[in-house]
Amino acid sequence: MAVDVHGFGKEAPGEYHPGREEGYSTDGALRLEDPAAEAGLGTVHEPARDTPVYAETDVLVVGGGPAGTAAAIAARRAGARVTLVERYNHLGGLSTGGLVIWIDRMTDWSGFPVISGFASEILDRLPADAVAGAPPELWGSTDPEHVGHWQERLGAARETVTWSPMIDPEWLKTVSAELVHSEGVTLVLHSWVVGTIREGRTVTGVLFESKEGRRAIMAKVVIDATGDLDVCAGAGVPFESDVDSDESPVAHCLNTSWMWAGVDFGRWLEFRRTDPRGTRR
Repeated sequence: MAVDVHGFGKEAPGEYHPGREEGYSTDGALRLEDPAAEAGLGTVHEPARDTPVYAETDVLVVGGGPAGTAAAIAARRAGARVTLVERYNHLGGLSTGGLVIWIDRMTDWSGFPVISGFASEILDRLPADAVAGAPPELWGSTDPEHVGHWQERLGAARETVTWSPMIDPEWLKTVSAELVHSEGVTLVLHSWVVGTIREGRTVTGVLFESKEGRRAIMAKVVIDATGDLDVCAGAGVPFESDVDSDESPVAHCLNTSWMWAGVDFGRWLEFRRTDPRGTRR
């Protein structure tokens, strides 16, 4: 269904205007301080304009990360006309551009896959040398030999081997784009959504900007897959953030992954075992 802003914001159609109470939830917003306001530089008046409509579609997905890509393809397979808007020059979100190339625990502790479906479809399309992880017959294994082997490479929480693949981000970009194209999704890259268009309590489109200027896309359904809830916040929908929460600190901790080429990995592992301090210099 379309985004519903019932109980918040104004009833009249319109777009999101940063800084106005009717278009932003100040309760849950994470915003930078305005240096211009602090310096007393005042404001400028922007004249009204007529914004060209770039497209009309059944389903508009904003954000081309794994969730947005999956949503766009699922809607297309259901028979809808779909447009996917992404601010960067590639799909995949943090898994590609963010280099979050380690996907933690797609199986439970018994080895049963708990994350599958579209995620598995994407991974199956990657070349064999673009994804690394324990083979299926070892998922859920607590054998010390297997645990030790994979713990050095991808980690093995609770002394258990899980399906926690590491992926090549460039190949994931390619496979995601090929799949979106083959399914017939209209892809709009290098475009940043800057406002929402509402009719009553329903979001009916967005405003975005690119090198071509400011454009609008109208849709029957708008899906916010931005990761930061840009569309929802722009429409004035209340939301919560767990950035400062102590309940899920692992979601915000730092981690490091490496991709190497031309390296004798076995020799490096031996070096790390025999000289652990040397690997930290």
